[in-house]
Amino acid sequence: MTKSNSYKVDYSVSLIGSLKSHLKGLLGFDTMIMELMQNADDAEAEEMVFDIRDECLEVTNSAEFQYCGNLKDKCSIENKCDFHRIFEFASGLKEKNSENIGRFGIGFASVYQITDRPKVISRGISAEFHPETGHIDIEELPTNKTIFNLPWAKNPSSDVRFELGLGNIDNQTIDQIFLDSESVFNESLLFLRHLKKVELKRNGKSSLIVTLNRKKSFNNHELSISFEPPKKSKEEWIVFEGKCTTESVNRLKNDFPLLARDDRKNDIQIAIKTDSIPIKKGLIYAYLPTKQASLLPLHINADFYPEPNRKSINLSGGQHQQRWNELLINEASEIIASKLETMTKHIGHIEIYELLLASWKARQEEDPFNLYWEWIRDTIKDGAKVFLSSQDRYEKSDNLCFDKLLTNRTKIELSTFYNAGGKLLHQDFNNHKNVHQSIAFLEAIGVFRLSVEEFRNIINRSELLKQFKNEISNPTDIEIDEIFAPLWSYADALIERENADVSIVGPIEFALTSDGSMASIDSLRAAPTDNKNSELAIILKFEKFSIDSWANKLAHDRIVQYKSLYKNIQLFSLRSLVSYLKVIAQTEKSFAQTLITSNEEAKRFYELIVNLDSLYVNENNDDADLLNDLKNLPIWKTSKGFDTLQQLLLPGNFDDPIGHSQMLDSSYLSSKVEKFIEKKLEIKRQTIEAYIETMLPTLFANGVWAKDNKTFSALMLTFANHETLLQDENTLNLLRQTPLIPNKDGAWETPSEHIYFYNKKLAELIGDKKCNWIDEEIFQKDKSIKKFFQNLGISSKASIYILLDRMIDLAKENSPQTEIVQKSANVFYALCKFYINSSDKEEFIGLVKDELHGLELDENSTCFPILNNNEEWYSSADYIYEPYEYKSFKTSNVSILAFTDLEKIKNCENLLQLFNFQKVDIHPVIEHLKNCIESKEPVDKQIYKILSDLEANSNDMPSNDNWIYHLDEKKYIRPNQTFLKFAPIKKYTYMLPSVYSNMDISLFEDIGVKDEPEIGDYINIILKDLLNYSSSQENLFDHAKLSKDDFDVYISCINYISENLNEIDLEGELIQKLFDSSSVLNQHGYFKQCNDILIDDSKWYRNFFESENNQIDWLTDLPNINWLIFERIGLKKISQCVELELTQTNRNKKNETDLVNKIQDRESLFLRAIPEQSYAIKKQLVRIIKKLKISSFDELIVKAHVNNNANVQHSSDSKSEIAFFIEKDNKLLISRKFKENNYVAYFKPILNVVLQNINIKPTLAVFDAICSKNLDDASAYLDALDYKDNEKLIIDVIINQDTATLEAEIESNDNDIATEWSDEESNLDKGNLKIKIDDFDNETNGSSITPIPASSMPIKKGGNLEKSSNSKHAPPRDRLVSYAEPKSTNPDLEKNNKHNLEIEIKSRAIVCKHERKNGRTPKEMPQDHPGYDIESIDNKTKEVRYIEIKGKKGELDKLGVSVSTNQFIFSYQKQKESWLYIVERVYQDNPKIYLIPNFARRVSSIMFDVGWANITENDIINSKYSPGMKINDKDNGKGIIQKVNNRGKIILLTIKLDDSNKIITKTLNSERMTIEGED
Repeated sequence: MTKSNSYKVDYSVSLIGSLKSHLKGLLGFDTMIMELMQNADDAEAEEMVFDIRDECLEVTNSAEFQYCGNLKDKCSIENKCDFHRIFEFASGLKEKNSENIGRFGIGFASVYQITDRPKVISRGISAEFHPETGHIDIEELPTNKTIFNLPWAKNPSSDVRFELGLGNIDNQTIDQIFLDSESVFNESLLFLRHLKKVELKRNGKSSLIVTLNRKKSFNNHELSISFEPPKKSKEEWIVFEGKCTTESVNRLKNDFPLLARDDRKNDIQIAIKTDSIPIKKGLIYAYLPTKQASLLPLHINADFYPEPNRKSINLSGGQHQQRWNELLINEASEIIASKLETMTKHIGHIEIYELLLASWKARQEEDPFNLYWEWIRDTIKDGAKVFLSSQDRYEKSDNLCFDKLLTNRTKIELSTFYNAGGKLLHQDFNNHKNVHQSIAFLEAIGVFRLSVEEFRNIINRSELLKQFKNEISNPTDIEIDEIFAPLWSYADALIERENADVSIVGPIEFALTSDGSMASIDSLRAAPTDNKNSELAIILKFEKFSIDSWANKLAHDRIVQYKSLYKNIQLFSLRSLVSYLKVIAQTEKSFAQTLITSNEEAKRFYELIVNLDSLYVNENNDDADLLNDLKNLPIWKTSKGFDTLQQLLLPGNFDDPIGHSQMLDSSYLSSKVEKFIEKKLEIKRQTIEAYIETMLPTLFANGVWAKDNKTFSALMLTFANHETLLQDENTLNLLRQTPLIPNKDGAWETPSEHIYFYNKKLAELIGDKKCNWIDEEIFQKDKSIKKFFQNLGISSKASIYILLDRMIDLAKENSPQTEIVQKSANVFYALCKFYINSSDKEEFIGLVKDELHGLELDENSTCFPILNNNEEWYSSADYIYEPYEYKSFKTSNVSILAFTDLEKIKNCENLLQLFNFQKVDIHPVIEHLKNCIESKEPVDKQIYKILSDLEANSNDMPSNDNWIYHLDEKKYIRPNQTFLKFAPIKKYTYMLPSVYSNMDISLFEDIGVKDEPEIGDYINIILKDLLNYSSSQENLFDHAKLSKDDFDVYISCINYISENLNEIDLEGELIQKLFDSSSVLNQHGYFKQCNDILIDDSKWYRNFFESENNQIDWLTDLPNINWLIFERIGLKKISQCVELELTQTNRNKKNETDLVNKIQDRESLFLRAIPEQSYAIKKQLVRIIKKLKISSFDELIVKAHVNNNANVQHSSDSKSEIAFFIEKDNKLLISRKFKENNYVAYFKPILNVVLQNINIKPTLAVFDAICSKNLDDASAYLDALDYKDNEKLIIDVIINQDTATLEAEIESNDNDIATEWSDEESNLDKGNLKIKIDDFDNETNGSSITPIPASSMPIKKGGNLEKSSNSKHAPPRDRLVSYAEPKSTNPDLEKNNKHNLEIEIKSRAIVCKHERKNGRTPKEMPQDHPGYDIESIDNKTKEVRYIEIKGKKGELDKLGVSVSTNQFIFSYQKQKESWLYIVERVYQDNPKIYLIPNFARRVSSIMFDVGWANITENDIINSKYSPGMKINDKDNGKGIIQKVNNRGKIILLTIKLDDSNKIITKTLNSERMTIEGED
């Protein structure tokens, strides 16, 4: 190469700085070598040489650089030529060109690991880089290839080494570079696209040549890689190709826009080695290999983002590089899964298996490598045939099984099993290096392990055996060898290996019988001796009995060699023989003759039975069943032929007197067989006992003697004369169980049953039924036989059965007339005597139960008589009562048992209970008492004694009903009108009759008898006695006028109830009945309902309605009566319900200014005249007077209306009135028709408005006097009446709260208000609230605000009870008032802390109980918690209430309760979530809670009275007189304040005087002590 023109160019960037950043992750010669290969492949070079020389590394490739033709200026090519790009590699220009593998910006930089001045030669240009000076030497140097000349950086002190922080290159390093190059050559060419040959040299001498030969086909290509020298080798690969789907790429680019900029390639290549040497480790390639393992025996190549050092790909950080790489791995997984079946044509089955196993292992790796298994698993499930079977066929996984221990199978065995449906995995898999992991993998993909159970399932499904069974009946030896023997071999090996129960395969038909028929193992039997099975079949003459179910029972001789299988076949045993004979017996009537044709055959046959018995091992403990079957077979020889053993005996010492017995023919029996029959089969020899046991039952086979009377007598006489016969207990029991006894009804009975020799006395008790009496004529009354029968158990006393049967017969055949009842009673008394005399009472009861069951006598059987009923019999299910108290029920219809001889049933309670006779309990006694009450018959006083013993109470006998018989009054009275000490209301209250005084009075107390009447009793007198009220009444009606006595009773009751209201629940049932009934007397003395009547409390209003045309029956004005109870339940006063209507005013209106002035001048006098009235009333009167307008007319026509929002609605006639007051306009209209200055008439309508419900007559008289006098005389008049002028000025705040809104809000926020206030007056009326600013709160040092409920609430919201307008502390009706006082300094308050704490604890408990009752969950706050005490959450709506609780020992009064500033502010912030609960009477049983929502927001402003003047002064003083201020003390001179000590209203100042420096302490006097500079 010839050099020519040369020049220099500068780097466009700082090369040293860029190199340092790139080389941080590039220390590794293999990286450098791979990058140089990459640059060559980018340039589409086909050949490349690495020559490692002693002085340099020279790398040559067959391509040339792209060149723009001018290196001095900017490149003219759009993406820049290779020279410009390599000059500016640090700017990352290659990154945007994904066609170039070396785009990562580190390829050329990597050479600075070994050189300080690299030189690049291409396109006739030589460029030598000088990074330490920042320039490039350019020379023209002709060449047609590209050469990288890299002189070794051997000088450790060079500027480049120093700047880069790298060591120098020595000979040892050069050797290492050579070794690294060899390694890279062996694995780096696989996915390069253009290079075909790469050579490695050492000082010009070839060391390694790698040649690549690519053969392209659809979606894959085969690749051969040759290596030489030192010895020639070759690798074969197949590369599968695919792409990421456009949809997935676009979706990712949308999420990560940087991907669109990078323009990544979506091609994916999978390389699998196809030659005989498998790949050691699969890698991830980013066109060149990384160190990242693929975890599969294959390489994956794609356009991955590698880490900067190219050791791995980016799989962290969550950015676009990670997501792109994960997408490529996912798509590669899909390609691998889709090519599995194709791979079977290129690589071996073991390699396929290793690939599948590796993917299964990777399932536990983190994303994305666990995706391998997901794709491959789904492909396998979809039926990919990738598993090689024992027949060298690839199969689906779910068709295969495996078994490592069955490896030495012959070809025939494998083939037969395969044809039978058993597709075994190829045996090569059984030798896998990791057996346990391999097995787990196979099971995971559905390849099942061959077990005895799976073998059974395969054979059950086998079409091969089904076809054979249909087509071939007797297989040849070859067919046995090729079909059955292999299957027996498999089953035998599996059973032996698993030590399995042969029953698993027992039911399947894959075995053969001795004659070649297919059968199941369960159905086969094996010969018990050394004989072959086929020989045993001949001995038992199977050929004579061609019975399908038994002819083929013996196993084929060939099965014997399969020991694990054969040993589980049942031996042909005695049971087998018996089963065989039973089957034959059902089909061949003469089989015994056929089986036994001679004495010798008989002996051999019986000997065979005995021999089989000796081999028999009973595993089921069912000897008895087997031997019984043997006895029942008709194979036993007698003199009369063959028979069963059931009725045969062996010859013995007893001769049958009637010739009935049958015995075995002993000539056929050997001593051994005879012993077997006697001992094992338990056939007895003929003794008299054996005869009775065996033969006697046959003589009474149908419960009747089978022969004539003479024969019977002869046999019975033989038994009777055998002295020791009945000493044998077994024989005695057999005789007692045999129907030996004839009765007169022609039937035969057992001696142990209920039959008797005739007896007249016994006949009177049990009757003359023939079946109960023995027919002695049958045996001619022979005494020996009669005695024999008695010894067998014939009794002279009636049995339980006979007695019960007699009672049933009496009831069936007769009605319960007196004579029949007596007979039935005698039978029952006999039964009771039987019970009393029994030694074991429980056993007797059990016997009776058994007999009842035998007689089918149950609780519905009617055979018992009851008192006072001669028509019907009753059953125990009819609730019959024991007769012990029958005398008290003589006239009753209660079902009392008619067996009343109490002495005879004494101590028989358990027997009576057996028949379900009931002890007399409270219910029949109550029923009896009710019957007496209804029939008005006196009741026996003993009834009350019984009720007392039964602990009757008011639940059984309600106090409102007439239960007590009054002997003197001869009538029944109520418990609640019966008293022990005091009965004040004659005619309606009574003292308990003295006849009961000697009894325990607890019964009467329990049902409501008291010492004296209570409030509920007075209500009952009104309802029950005066009104005769019934809760079932639907239409209420007016009652007749009361008599004078009853009127007095009524007044007394009402007064008592009103005076004691605190003792009764105002929402209780009695009060509701009082409301519902017509319980109010009108002024004419007739009863009316509360809604239909008004209290006449205003003569003025009533006068409007009095006329001839208006009969007033809707008013009541009873003398000496307290109406409080009726007011509480809604009765209103006429003054509350009347509205006056001005219907007409004649003309000539005149404004009465002088009259107005006169009244207004006397405003303060009017206030003095009503000292006892409330502040609100006074305020209202002042308001009316101040705004009063008066007009006069010639005449005023007025009409009155009553509207009680119920039934009372009336209108009066129009009438002329003196005055009419229009409240809303504050106008008084007066009539000139009457005399002038009628002040009483003028003030009457005004005071009726102001003083509602108050008697205004006295006030009218005083007001009239005030107006009739001058001011001084009027004042003197009031002084004379002691009406003092001492009114305190009260500054108030009116809370503008709409009444209806407040009530609606309260109700919507707490629906249980009515529940809590149902029995008391509440204190919220029409939204009016009075608030007092009480004292400073200790917690806040501020003022406290005390809400006080103002007037009454409804007693029952939404119900029938109306609002009450009377309250002991009823405040104003139209406003809420606040008071303000200074903080108290009273030291006594501290003493009350403990008491207040007790009240708070008690109040909290009451509120918590209330909240839980109303469906909320309360949570208490600490006692010092600011703002509120309880947080309560609604269980359904989850709404929260923040509750501040205030408790009072007594009732709520004008002082009210106090809230702190914190509590007030908290309520103001929380609004509707904030509640004030005021609990009054906390220590009483009937506390009451006021529930006030959003209490702070209901206050619109707060006003302060004159009591705050001192506070204001102190505040001013506190702000002026403070430490450090200069002060002028007129007594001591000037000084400086040192300290201010506030002791309530007294303030002490500590002053340092200027003149003497003396310190004094004195009380502040603002008149003598001033701040300097202040006047």
